[in-house]
Amino acid sequence: MFAPILDALLRHGDHYLHLADLKSYSDAHARLGELYSDQEAWSRKAILNIAASGEFSSDRTIAEYARTFGSPNPAPLINQTPTPGRPGLAAAAPRYPTALRREIQ
Repeated sequence: MFAPILDALLRHGDHYLHLADLKSYSDAHARLGELYSDQEAWSRKAILNIAASGEFSSDRTIAEYARTFGSPNPAPLINQTPTPGRPGLAAAAPRYPTALRREIQ
């Protein structure tokens, strides 16, 4: 199954350098496995990673676009209350990203 990929990389050139960091990727994957086996350390790192992530890049980009090109009139949000028997319907309603909501308000 992987023979054509291997052949393409080794015989026809690794033009996109897929193999250039294969060793470091493999090493990082091994460290990941070791860390995951220690659930307390894994949870701590996961929580710290999320806490340090800050505002999502897409939120910043959309807010910057709104500042640069003018904020469009927001479309009304529909179906904000769950429909009995269909709880996922409200979650599927369109929403603006956090930064854009701040810009519009």
